[in-house]
Amino acid sequence: QWYQRRVRVQKAGEAAANCSAEVTKCHGPTFNILSGVSKDAYGCGPCPGDPASATCKECNTTACNTELKEDKTFMCYDSKYNATSKVFAHAVNATTCHRLDKGAIACNSPGANATAEYKSPNEGCGPCAKDAAAGTCVECNKDGCNSAAALT
Repeated sequence: QWYQRRVRVQKAGEAAANCSAEVTKCHGPTFNILSGVSKDAYGCGPCPGDPASATCKECNTTACNTELKEDKTFMCYDSKYNATSKVFAHAVNATTCHRLDKGAIACNSPGANATAEYKSPNEGCGPCAKDAAAGTCVECNKDGCNSAAALT
């Protein structure tokens, strides 16, 4: 029941604190594998601003906006279909990928069944899309593991 679970806020680097009893929401930053933790502040109440930041997240459960901490970034390669040579080629430069503290490294690349329409999720960062058809995407779990050298 609502009166038993007070909304709590946790500002970066601080211990969680209760919001006032009438506050029913907290807000804080979001995480994106390509850009990391957003710059939005943690606080009580709805996301500030009019309009509110697209990267601010609202929540309404106890301690729902605990601090998001990033781990070391890692690199993955995006792959694009080359219509002339009719093969997938990875980008010359790797994409910098972000992960949360203690988060796993994951890169993705086109699999043997990928068609010309296939697009690597998150520019090669992270796992394959959950709805990827069998054999269209391959995952690996080391920094830079989906480079051309690693895949050959």
